Amino acid sequence: MAKEDWFKSWFDTSYYHMLYEHRDSTDAQIFMDVLINHLKLNKGDRVLDLACGRGRHALYLHKKGFDVKGIDLSKRNIAFARQHIPSVDFEIKDMRENFGDAEFDYIFNLFTSFGYFDIRQQHLEAVKNMALALKPNGVLVLDFMNAHKVHRGLVEDELIDSDNVSFRVKRYVEDEKIVKEIFVKEDEKELRYFEKVALLTLQDFEGLFEQAKLKVIKTFGDFNLNP
Repeated sequence: MAKEDWFKSWFDTSYYHMLYEHRDSTDAQIFMDVLINHLKLNKGDRVLDLACGRGRHALYLHKKGFDVKGIDLSKRNIAFARQHIPSVDFEIKDMRENFGDAEFDYIFNLFTSFGYFDIRQQHLEAVKNMALALKPNGVLVLDFMNAHKVHRGLVEDELIDSDNVSFRVKRYVEDEKIVKEIFVKEDEKELRYFEKVALLTLQDFEGLFEQAKLKVIKTFGDFNLNP
């Protein structure tokens, strides 16, 4: 497997959703309501859920009256979203590829769905595509881990059981990335996957945004939009 392709295999597995099953729709809806109220979205606003997964945010935004599109690299995630949410437009797309030209009032990239690429230039390509896809005065909301805090509090080894599947998750820092090495055991089957997220700081994002001609309006510390 190519080094940069870890996300293409991992996100397409059922094990990914088992490991993160605690991320439920209720939490997503609460966060969406906070964002909608803060940003003062209007009915009919065009919203992109970028790296939408199975579409839980896209579905709720659609129910609230917004014109929503969801984009994700995972074929299985998009197939699931199309099957269960036929009223929303979903597309298989890599954020490093063009996905719109002055098309969206808002772009939401949530739950650390960024920083996956081995080459920093590709992060810039993705941010430039976000800027290109926004209408004039459009708003990007990018939710990312606090790199310093995550690094300090890294749980190096964790065992997680889900139904008849056991996960062992090893975490470490390598090549300026937080790496999760995920060992999956189901019956006699043993598999290994990775997650690798660049340790991007606020200063890194400010640099990326400046190069993409985006301006940082506000930063927050949690999903309740506290400092």
